Amino acid sequence: MFAALDTNNTKGVCINDNGLFCIKLNDYDNSKEALKNHFGESTCSDNGSYFRCASDAFSCTANSNGYVNCNDTSASEKCNVHPSGAVVCS
Repeated sequence: MFAALDTNNTKGVCINDNGLFCIKLNDYDNSKEALKNHFGESTCSDNGSYFRCASDAFSCTANSNGYVNCNDTSASEKCNVHPSGAVVCS
């Protein structure tokens, strides 16, 4: 799991879950759709201000304020990308 830049220098968070999967900072609607497509809609919850999906190995969240994060539950690692662009991975 890692934070990344795309070709437009847009930050996001990526996981290696049967291939590379990334969600972008400040792209709530597209991130929600990507999460549903990757994890399956039945694994997702939407509380209005954030959208979260999970599998046995990973959970990822997109927040309406632009924040995105993913957690690797098996390795106890996470990456957060804040609306300001600040990145925290641990």
